[in-house]
Amino acid sequence: MDLDDPALEAYRSVCLTNRVDMRVGGRKRVVGTLNEVVEEELNNDPDAIGFMGDDHRPRTAGWDKRFMEVISEGGPRIVYGNDLLVGDRFPTAGVLTADIPRQLGYLVPPILTHLNFDLVWKNWGDALGRITYLDDVIIEHMHPAAGKAELDPGYLEANSVQQVAEDGAAYESYMKTDFAFDVLRLTALLL
Repeated sequence: MDLDDPALEAYRSVCLTNRVDMRVGGRKRVVGTLNEVVEEELNNDPDAIGFMGDDHRPRTAGWDKRFMEVISEGGPRIVYGNDLLVGDRFPTAGVLTADIPRQLGYLVPPILTHLNFDLVWKNWGDALGRITYLDDVIIEHMHPAAGKAELDPGYLEANSVQQVAEDGAAYESYMKTDFAFDVLRLTALLL
């Protein structure tokens, strides 16, 4: 959580009640935060690393066990469920085997800020033939685009014309310059 989040105390209470590890720090946006936290978590030698936004709601009981069944087939591998917004097009919430960020040095290409990392994950999984979509596992994305949340300052910033353009250009740049090299490094994990 960002130090300046107006709902910080509410999040802290929910996390404490539900025994969820919560980190609080300076604002780095989604990609910066994910990469920092993943770097720390890799020291604990996990089998998998997942992402779910604060606007995702797991609806399927045992979703985590289903994801881990797929992950246990061996890496590198990516699994995601039905978010009831984009479906199988890309993983707005998903789990990756931990060998992916170990090999690449990041969970998300650091050229991005907020958008399109789910597209990168889909591209990695497709290129490796190691992505699984579980249509019957619902991780509902309670996003304004689905009419399930109000636009707040966070959504407005993350989906602004400027941010969409910047992350769109960054995604295109990554796909042209670094994607093939990253897939080659991930392919080495299959040998």
